[in-house]
Amino acid sequence: MNFSFSSPDYPGQSHRKTEQEEKSGEYRFGQYLKNMLVRINQQRAEDNPLCDFTIVVGGRKFRAHSLILSTSSEYFHAMINSRMKEGIEKCVQIKNVSEEIMENILDFIYTGKIPLRVETIGQVIEAASFMQLPDLLISVVQYATKILDEENCIFFQKLGELYKLENLVQSSYKYLLDHFDEVSTTNDEFLSLTSSELNGILLDDITVSSETVVYKAVVCWVKHDLEERQQYFVKFFKLLRLQVVSVDDLANIIVKEDMVTSNCECMAAVLDSYDARVRPRLNIEQPRKKPLSGDATSIREFNIPKPTPTFGTAPFGNLMN
Repeated sequence: MNFSFSSPDYPGQSHRKTEQEEKSGEYRFGQYLKNMLVRINQQRAEDNPLCDFTIVVGGRKFRAHSLILSTSSEYFHAMINSRMKEGIEKCVQIKNVSEEIMENILDFIYTGKIPLRVETIGQVIEAASFMQLPDLLISVVQYATKILDEENCIFFQKLGELYKLENLVQSSYKYLLDHFDEVSTTNDEFLSLTSSELNGILLDDITVSSETVVYKAVVCWVKHDLEERQQYFVKFFKLLRLQVVSVDDLANIIVKEDMVTSNCECMAAVLDSYDARVRPRLNIEQPRKKPLSGDATSIREFNIPKPTPTFGTAPFGNLMN
């Protein structure tokens, strides 16, 4: 998928004069500027002597204009305008960047366009950060926020944190919260979250179809590395809003888990939740946000109704024997 940015400042050959231009007699011709940039970019392929700076990546040499590089990048500006070896020799070798990415970055510098794919965005951001190309970073973040989905939102969030791209971090995290059902069940990176990261998500305002989804996500996360993570299960279990879990799910899903039944605190929370259905209390936990669908006109329509008390019957009766 290609994603490109073009300057919107100039409309083309025809140009309607503004009031200011009428007074000053000045005109702007967008096509002239575009044609000039095309000709300048073509000089790179022609090995033109005006391309006075060489960038070496792997076994390939890229020719470019010192002026263009210096204007676009603080990294190149400092290098070219210093007494450093690279500035004097007009040549620099750049490591940790592939030939493809370097070519794409130079294309962006000269044309404002760059092909982007999810698979290469990390490499582009790394190179753009290293070469100090703020315009490219802004462009990549805009692209990434447009293609967020349940499979890449955690990847983009961590990428944003690594390179201090706050807009990318916030957009990715919000997507995770708003699509917790899908992210927790389809994104393998969810299982790689740290305990503190998962704790923060559980405490946040996530949107779920049911609290059972959150419970299952916690169980899957713990069992992904049971030996190391079992210590966190009780802590996370206490963050669940059990009073909005259906009685069927309490009986047929939650109390079927050994990590629940083997812990007194967990079982006490389950029984308290069930007891609240029999003797409703004033301060019942509120369900998390749920996506509205069907004929629902209010979030209240998604509240689980109080069931007819059946405490003492199987399977909950067995728990008390």
